[in-house]
Amino acid sequence: MTRPCSPTSRRSAAPRPGRRASAPSCWPSSPTRSPGAGCGCATDAVTDTEHARDRLTDERERATLLLASLTRDFDGIVEASADSNADDEHDPEGSTIAFERSQVSTMVEQTRARLADVDDALERVEQGTYGLCERCGRPIPEGRLEARPVARTCVACS
Repeated sequence: MTRPCSPTSRRSAAPRPGRRASAPSCWPSSPTRSPGAGCGCATDAVTDTEHARDRLTDERERATLLLASLTRDFDGIVEASADSNADDEHDPEGSTIAFERSQVSTMVEQTRARLADVDDALERVEQGTYGLCERCGRPIPEGRLEARPVARTCVACS
């Protein structure tokens, strides 16, 4: 069980540049960190989980909006080509309807896969396994999770 930090619980670690060795980074008096951010204490776990959930929820909302837009585009392309008997394969003015339909279809599939990845990551947050490598069990570095919130593996295992 983790417990809140105390001044003596972190004194053995070398201070990071710009930080004092006497107070842990989760203390509100720290000028570089917000309370509960990054020290490993009980409040840190709650903050990281909430931050991950918020980040993933935002990503899910963006993916859902993109999917709806791409689906409308795809439906419009299909509807436009259904009433037309034109031979667009030899049109020198631009891409073919089949090409556009294929492009949008691929983007729809990619967005659905992204949405599924986000949903899986949200489930890992709920289970308490978010941020742990699925192969080796070590923590996934925060930088990797910031860049790729749905990451399942650490850099070494990917």
